[in-house]
Amino acid sequence: MKFSSDISKATQLFYLLRFLGTIGVGILLTKSSLSLTAINLYETLIFIGFTLTFFWINGLLEGILPTYPKLDTRHKKHFLFNVFVLFSGLGLVLFFILLLAKTYLIQVLTHQTTLPLYNYFAIFICLNIPTFLIEYIYILENKPLGLSRYSVFFFLGLVAAVCIPPFLGLGLKWSIYGLIVFASIKLIWLFFLLKKYALPTTDFKLLSPYLLLSLPLVLRGAIGGADQVIDGTIVHWFFKEEGVFAIFKYGAREFPLLLVLTGALRTAFIPFFIKISQQSLAEFRAKTTQIMHQVFPICMVLLWTSTFLFPIIFNADFKESASIFNVFLLIGLSRILLPSVFFIAQKDTTVLVYISIAELLLNFILSILFIPIFGLVGVAYATLIAYFFEKVISIFFVQKKYNIRLKEYLNLSVYGIYVAIISLSYFLQVFQVF
Repeated sequence: MKFSSDISKATQLFYLLRFLGTIGVGILLTKSSLSLTAINLYETLIFIGFTLTFFWINGLLEGILPTYPKLDTRHKKHFLFNVFVLFSGLGLVLFFILLLAKTYLIQVLTHQTTLPLYNYFAIFICLNIPTFLIEYIYILENKPLGLSRYSVFFFLGLVAAVCIPPFLGLGLKWSIYGLIVFASIKLIWLFFLLKKYALPTTDFKLLSPYLLLSLPLVLRGAIGGADQVIDGTIVHWFFKEEGVFAIFKYGAREFPLLLVLTGALRTAFIPFFIKISQQSLAEFRAKTTQIMHQVFPICMVLLWTSTFLFPIIFNADFKESASIFNVFLLIGLSRILLPSVFFIAQKDTTVLVYISIAELLLNFILSILFIPIFGLVGVAYATLIAYFFEKVISIFFVQKKYNIRLKEYLNLSVYGIYVAIISLSYFLQVFQVF
């Protein structure tokens, strides 16, 4: 099967603009009239929403990619509608969970008793969940132009919804209102797509094999992505100073361009590794090499300049975030390793669950051990080690199960040079050799 470079580029554009939107919101909020306390509240609400959605949304979305291409045209239309019903129903269930378990969730996740704007944010979460299907419909239908247009709308809509109110002198409440409006518009967009590509026929039998495939992906997402939840919860519990969570979250962000490019590449190649060929492996290897040359030199520059740039890009309150960000730049070295794409494409996802459990436990244990030694940055060190552990184990099982060696889908010489240079740059910067 020939790899579609157009839809790959459109997918990369979407991921890029989505991350730029998130970062742009963070930067603009620090330049607005909002206080550090208000920004901390916004990041805490986002954290709660992420905690309760990241694992099952990503798992269910990833399960669509290997399922949809194998259906005939009529069943494809029925399948899309039934997946929409599933996501909408889960969104409503989560909305009621957020309201009924409000006190418990706030206490466990943030170690606080109350959280302003919580109920309004729950409405946004409910409306927003089905709209995750939009970009996947464009990918499945191979519509790069439509995905590109939606990407631009997503970026502009997100930034406008969150940032315009504070710059008009309005409080964070109006930003949350803006998010609700933004999610409502996306939902209307989704309705138009479903009218074109889906048929409103309820056939839950179509969902059975899809859900069976997605369940290990959901479990893997719950376990593997839980490291971010653990990091955030540990920070809330161990550091009581005002604004510390926002300082951590502003630093605990991987380089967005790398996430965009690797995430889009992984998503786009899953259908093409259903039948693994030397051609597809060679194309994948060439793509990862290209990404390394595009991104890793920038990472080196950021390692040396982040301490200077963070107070300028954000404000002086976020200077400490730079040291955390530098560790997350090192985490980027593991992101170019993409062995999980083979497990997902081959519908062999159970092994990913066990690997993710081991990663989660390692991250938790190391975080507890490192905080007394390194302070806030110790949480980042624990995440770095756990991420590389997960990649190494996954690479081992890919070779064992599918006889695919790492060098077949990664240029080891190029990767090794970048790992050495970036690691050396980090230690020289930490110890202020120059």
